[in-house]
Amino acid sequence: MHPGISSLTSITALVAACALAPSALAQCDFSIPPDSLCNIDEFAGADCADRDFADANGGCGTCGQLVQPAGNLVDGTFLQIHGTIGSYPVSTTAGLVAFRDLDWYLIDVKSAGFIDLSLVTAKADDSGPIAQSEFVILRGGDCRAAQTIYSSVSAECPNAGRVYLEPGEHLLVFGAPLEPNPPAQGPADFQWPCTSKYLVTIEFTAVSVPTCATDAGPCLTAHETPGCADPACCSPVCAIDPACCEVAWDAECAASAATECDLFVHTCSSPAGAPANDCILAPASITIGSPLVVDNSNAGTDGPIDVESPCQYACGKDLWYTVTAPGRGNMTLSLCAGAAATDDSVIEVYALGSGETVPAITPEFVERLPSFFIGCRDDTCNPSEGGGPTTVYLPNCEKDEHFLVRIGGWYDEASQGPESADEFSLTLVPSFERVVFDTGPQHSVKRSDTGDLVNLGITSGCVNATNAQRWLAQAFVMPATDAGFASWRVRKLVVKGFISTQYIPTTTHLAWTIWRRTGSNRPINGDQVQSGIVPLPNPYNEVADDTGSLSTYEIPVDLLLEPGAYYLSVWGANTVGSASGTCDPASPAAFAWFVSAWGSEDQTSPGEAVPLSDSSGTYMWRSAIFPGTFAQGFLRVGSVTNHEPPCVTSDVAPYWLNTCFRIVAEDGAIAEACPGDYNGDGQRDGADLGQLLGAWGTEDPIINLTGDPVVDGADLGVFLTSFAIPCP
Repeated sequence: MHPGISSLTSITALVAACALAPSALAQCDFSIPPDSLCNIDEFAGADCADRDFADANGGCGTCGQLVQPAGNLVDGTFLQIHGTIGSYPVSTTAGLVAFRDLDWYLIDVKSAGFIDLSLVTAKADDSGPIAQSEFVILRGGDCRAAQTIYSSVSAECPNAGRVYLEPGEHLLVFGAPLEPNPPAQGPADFQWPCTSKYLVTIEFTAVSVPTCATDAGPCLTAHETPGCADPACCSPVCAIDPACCEVAWDAECAASAATECDLFVHTCSSPAGAPANDCILAPASITIGSPLVVDNSNAGTDGPIDVESPCQYACGKDLWYTVTAPGRGNMTLSLCAGAAATDDSVIEVYALGSGETVPAITPEFVERLPSFFIGCRDDTCNPSEGGGPTTVYLPNCEKDEHFLVRIGGWYDEASQGPESADEFSLTLVPSFERVVFDTGPQHSVKRSDTGDLVNLGITSGCVNATNAQRWLAQAFVMPATDAGFASWRVRKLVVKGFISTQYIPTTTHLAWTIWRRTGSNRPINGDQVQSGIVPLPNPYNEVADDTGSLSTYEIPVDLLLEPGAYYLSVWGANTVGSASGTCDPASPAAFAWFVSAWGSEDQTSPGEAVPLSDSSGTYMWRSAIFPGTFAQGFLRVGSVTNHEPPCVTSDVAPYWLNTCFRIVAEDGAIAEACPGDYNGDGQRDGADLGQLLGAWGTEDPIINLTGDPVVDGADLGVFLTSFAIPCP
């Protein structure tokens, strides 16, 4: 670490250090008009509200902690906004860490038109613009669901762009690229990026655009009918030339689409002997549970290459497949069975939507291929070189959700083309885990004392001699079973969290307990259903979680749970403890279970966090010392010191104390027959007797208990022998 960095303990010191940096860029005139809109949460200064910590508007980075309204955009709107952006150091147990300062604004576009945006920056000492600035425009007002429609990272000052916007809410995000944290030693010339000033000028021009239909024909091909199939591309093209939507989509319209829109220009010329699924328009099918051989030795390349590809890995000699999720759960596509050390494959996945049948791959869809990109994976199969299976993991799939899969070979795009891609014959193994409960991903929580965002974990385990055993009890629901089954066979508990630094040497196991739950009553010993302990699993990262750390731990289990309400406890243990996970305070161990999990608005559906709340507010159950003195069992906890709910609080406040986990299960025990329980309520009582008497003298096969043709006294006699006896 740079010797002088440790002294930067205040914003004042940081600004002073930045002022020493010489400007290597051309000057960019910067002045703040008196009537411009000031960012609501700036660093302490004369122009904006004073704060004693870093800018809260954008502290989440990927999802604004606060989003400042910036008004409506109508024809002729002229708006200017100013604030500060950059990176700043925060002292942590690991040393100084860089945090990014972004500013988020919400605008409401009242009619379709073009936004002209210009971003000007200035260093703190006014010696010139910063090295690079960035702005992003997203469609939608919810930062968790908004879609990026334009972004610009540029060393030019001003950083400017013109973008067509459809009516509705949009988000504008301003910042500078995040610099990496300084290494522990040096380099000697390292300096933190300056906290820099910015001024944004926005002008908006409304246009009248004819309606664009999704069945109007491909955008990159001329046709006699007006419009094209991608409204996001059709609208700006027709705004420039209305005849494209009024007369015909001619060659000039198609050329304009190629210039204005982020579309994929597709061509496919299969070599001799190529597989039938060499081209994207004729994909083969992948069946879950049925491995298949992928041989690209005679394949051509028709997927995105080089800078066109949304994947960071170059992919050539590609083959195409479709696959459908058979239910709600997690899908895995693994491609290393039988692989040689030199095989290097790439998998890309694109969304096809949901429905009873797999959608046809049309030229219109192919044009918009980059917008359907989900993710990719490239990894050599040679473990000795640090590689592993080329495996794509798709969590939280829904039943009948369809995907397009591209599989090809890696090549060095810096020096070679796709014709040099690796050739292989590998076995693709598709598998599926059925998720019956999932709280959703983990999200950052704000510190109320500093304003910093953290991935907050609540510690459970052998914390110390005073807290010999601290557990959380988190609520979940096992849903109704499939027809014919009485229970679920739980195969896996997937929990999200981390091992704190001081417990890494001694936390060798994860222990767990499942408790029955009645309403929101606290767990007691008699509620325990089953417990277990496993060696500490190897953690991994999931993209959906708001953390870059290895935070997902899988605990294999094998137990039957009936539908109903339960609690789950997970805690860190060690090898000197008992098989049940009881702690030895002399060898502390702990697992910090991530909180801030939420699902959608329906709080009771399987697959979502179950918040505990009442008239007194949101709470969780946390043990004081348990097991031990019974009076010191689980206690109500309604807050966490110096922390507040996460970025968006309007619809997630009840969830922020929930830990993050999911439960993977399959059909369990087959339901036992219960003769005489005609209404299926688990009892043989007066209601069932009424049904029997109502069927008297008929040949109703459901009511008949003796097998003879008619419901009569014989059936009544059999029924009375089990009357008032509950079903097994």
